Order: sequence, then C-alpha cells, then structure tokens
Amino acid sequence: GWSLLPGFPLLRAAPVAARLGIEVHRLLFEPEGPIDLLLLRELTRDWFADIPVYVGLRGAVYPPADYLLLWPLYGWAPRSIDRWFYALVTAFVTAALVAILVREAKPASRADRMLLGALVVGGYPTAISLGNGQITPHVLLTAIAAVLIALRRPPALRRDLALAGLSLFALVKRNLTVPLF
Repeated sequence: GWSLLPGFPLLRAAPVAARLGIEVHRLLFEPEGPIDLLLLRELTRDWFADIPVYVGLRGAVYPPADYLLLWPLYGWAPRSIDRWFYALVTAFVTAALVAILVREAKPASRADRMLLGALVVGGYPTAISLGNGQITPHVLLTAIAAVLIALRRPPALRRDLALAGLSLFALVKRNLTVPLF
C-alpha cells in the first residue's frame, strides 16, 4: 500500500471545502453562474421546440442526436429546479466517481481514501465543472464505467447492451472520451 497523508488533517480539507463551496454557490445562486448549464438548457429546449440552434453564434456545437442524450439532464426541468436537479444528479455522479477511484486505487489507509475523495470532489477541474453546470463529470463516469465493464465482464447480451448505452452517452463529449475507447 501507499500512504500520502498520516491522518489527513482538517487543515488540508479546508481549501477543498472552500473551492467546492464557491462553485456550489455559483451553480445554485448566481444568475449567470452556471454558464454551461444555462446554454445547454436553452439549446436542448430549443432543439426540441424546433427552433434553429445552429444559427448565429449561440454555442451549438453538439450534433443533433446529442440533444436527445442531453435532455434528461438539461431539457425537462423547470427553471425553478433545474440547477438543484443538476446539483443533485452531479452529487450522485461525483460520489460514484469517488467510489470507483477508491475501489480501483486500493489505498492503504482511511486517510488515503479521504485524500482521493477530496481530490475528486474538491479538485479544481471537478469544482469548476460543477460551478459551470458542465456535462463532463457525467460523461467521465459513463466512460469509465463502460471501460471497466468491458474489461471485467464476460461477453453477454446484458454486458453489450450496458456498454452500448454507456458508450453512447459518453460520446456526447467525444473530445474527452474517444481516447478511452
């Protein structure tokens, strides 16, 4: 085993909590805080309302089929709960990423498990993705799950269907996930 920190003192957790707090506040309470969430919500809803999303400089970079995949996270919730829904789903996604990382890394001590969790939860990329309302954490989870299923499960119809679904969603952000496949 390996040990990074003896005890993981509270002092080291403070910056993680501070960064995460700033980004959660930005996501939930700042009017233009979650820029990606606001843009993807608008584009996804416009796509389904048959409003041209590829006209002008609106930021529509996703191919048409991706809007169907983005709809469960960005398209259906009313404005009064969309940020809260995103935050709740992202909390579960982040917890799953932490669980996978801890399981795969097999840290030697509780302190090391806490450090790995803190790195995922409070690391700058994760915190900024949360504050912006990005799809990145969700895509990473599905891509990593697909890779692990492909490596560890014997070929079977259920495995192949799970791989197809996870891989399809992971390809919403191709620039991030294609190298994993």
